Amino acid sequence: MKKSEMIRQKPSIRLMQERYEYWERVPYPGLVIDRKPAITQVDIDQVGDYLIYLVRDPLGAYGQDPAERLAGEMGDAICIGNSGMFLSYTGTYKGAKITCVSGGSGCPEVELAVNDFMEYTDCSTFLRVGTSGGISEKVKVGDCVITTGVFREDGTSRAYIADGFPAYCHYEVVNAMVQAAENYCIPYKLGVTACMDSDFVGNGRPSVGGYLQPDNINKLGTYNRAGVMNTDRESSILVTM
Repeated sequence: MKKSEMIRQKPSIRLMQERYEYWERVPYPGLVIDRKPAITQVDIDQVGDYLIYLVRDPLGAYGQDPAERLAGEMGDAICIGNSGMFLSYTGTYKGAKITCVSGGSGCPEVELAVNDFMEYTDCSTFLRVGTSGGISEKVKVGDCVITTGVFREDGTSRAYIADGFPAYCHYEVVNAMVQAAENYCIPYKLGVTACMDSDFVGNGRPSVGGYLQPDNINKLGTYNRAGVMNTDRESSILVTM
């Protein structure tokens, strides 16, 4: 039984479904094209145990689509889906079957992709890989930040659960990433990532014409004093889901 089916069988979930008056009017579990989830259009039988979400960021200077680049580092990599919005590959690395998917930035876009993989497959581990903005004085340009938990300032994750819910990363994944960084002598920092929708004023940076409000001016100082390591626009919904 798929994990999504196990969720569906929970009494508390079934109660919500019974109370949902539009249940018969929505495609469930989701939109499908040629027996593939419509948003990612992946071959669900080819999805690995691990999923890496890669942000298409022009500041990342990837030189090619990041999913294609990562696929080049894996063995027997094949394209398992291309919806135009998302590009997905599956390959192997040291015996592990891994799927990588590239898409745009921001929690709303990540939700679209991850929903497909969580709903239709038994993929068990999800990672977000991409650029971020350093906040703490401890973080230097080029460091890898391994997120232990997320300060949720986005709007998407709030649709799932209120702000008080702790968005923490699984300790086994964090430990594995720390071990890998040390094995490859990659400089890293461990700590909290702040995630927001706005990459300008919401991130404490001026927008058009230098536009700012008092709360925006205080952002970076507040994060820094609280020990936040970095900021991004995707980790909140990934960890919450």
